[in-house]
Amino acid sequence: MSNALALRWQGFRLAIKYTYCLDLGKGELEKDFTAALRNNIRNAEKQYRIEKAQSAEDFYALNWQSFATQQLPMPYSEAQFLQLDEQAQQRQARSCYTAIHGTSGVAEAAIYIVYDQQYAYLPLPGGYPRRIAEPWLC
Repeated sequence: MSNALALRWQGFRLAIKYTYCLDLGKGELEKDFTAALRNNIRNAEKQYRIEKAQSAEDFYALNWQSFATQQLPMPYSEAQFLQLDEQAQQRQARSCYTAIHGTSGVAEAAIYIVYDQQYAYLPLPGGYPRRIAEPWLC
């Protein structure tokens, strides 16, 4: 829908949400990064390793922890997530990656990506603050 103003005039409430499509095929995404973002990425590459998630249950646990840390209710159950995951796996249309802290070996963040022939979507990111305080964070 490109114009919802008529609905607003008829008394409907609007909740506008945006989805950004990034064209990764051109390889030009990084040129638009700020210097600070490039530095953050370089520092993260030194401290973390990225692995394919071991299981959907592991991802759910990390995602649940992300909501709990923010004192927010989990918007979906583990059973709902596992059903989604099963369907996505059957269609070979999902990937899940975890960021593992190099020193502690703790999984600190994860992303769950679903995709089709044209686009990839990031519906479920998750992470939580470090369990072990590190001096460089202070």
